[in-house]
Amino acid sequence: MNKPEYSLRTIAAYEAFRDRAYNAKSVLHPGCGLDASPAKVFRSVTFVDKDEDAMRVFSEHGLEAECVDIGDYRSTEFHDLLLLLNPGFPTELAAQHMRPGSYILSNNYHDNATAMHYEPDKYTLWGTIDYLVKDMRKGDHRVEISRRAEGLFEPCRNGGDIMVHRPEYFDFLVKMFKGMEKNMKGFSAEGPFDEVHARYREVTHEGMPAKRTADFYIFMKDKN
Repeated sequence: MNKPEYSLRTIAAYEAFRDRAYNAKSVLHPGCGLDASPAKVFRSVTFVDKDEDAMRVFSEHGLEAECVDIGDYRSTEFHDLLLLLNPGFPTELAAQHMRPGSYILSNNYHDNATAMHYEPDKYTLWGTIDYLVKDMRKGDHRVEISRRAEGLFEPCRNGGDIMVHRPEYFDFLVKMFKGMEKNMKGFSAEGPFDEVHARYREVTHEGMPAKRTADFYIFMKDKN
């Protein structure tokens, strides 16, 4: 039988946000699947997902769950914290249920954070959360909260920029180029990095990487 899932790693990030940024009173977690982690941290969490089995399991375990697509969700109150983890839908579909001045905690796997950054009339970047130890196998889930914004959403200009600002990602790209050459007909990993990277971006439809990224981005919904 399925049961709610709790991630110690994610809980650590939520606890840091609660203790060092804002202790939310009404949390909205759409597209949650079986992830009930915020219920271990915040007093009131509404889980929204169109997965009937997951929402049934949540209800059976005493969690507030609504089986509905976030686009059809109708809240009875405005929430003050929105959690977006790989949501697969535009931020605005959920943010419409947030009161002005509320917080949004999001990762950027589906570019939700990037989209909010480019809508400064709606959202303001408050800060970031990063894990101090990246290797999950070590079981060390310490995080840091930063208000520093330098480099976030600022594209690298070329391979030299990537090597300076994000050396681990530079090494990752080199490995990706070689893997694509081996597995994708017509793709060549030969030539200067910037030329190969341009071919890679043409295939993947990716832009230039940012000079700095974060595990979680903290935004505030505009008060106006």
